[in-house]
Amino acid sequence: MLHFLSNKLQFMVILAAGNFRQEKLMDQQIDSETDIPEMKARLYEYEVEHRDLDKVIDYLEAATTPDELLIRRLKKRKLMLKDRIMHLEHSLTPDIPA
Repeated sequence: MLHFLSNKLQFMVILAAGNFRQEKLMDQQIDSETDIPEMKARLYEYEVEHRDLDKVIDYLEAATTPDELLIRRLKKRKLMLKDRIMHLEHSLTPDIPA
């Protein structure tokens, strides 16, 4: 089944299927201006992984015999990424004084 997927998508499936270590739920707050480029790079990586997971989930759900456990794990990972994306976007948005 995995031979139809690209190498990157295969990696995503293998990562989600294995017992990967639970990462921290949220990234640390920005301490200085020098962290902003790093945070933007991380945000981009999370967005790319989120889109890739969406493609993998769609592919697996369309299969004749979908692996429900794998799909559930991928969706959980996707939700965690969405939370991180929201947190990073909020951290990068400057506060507006009242």
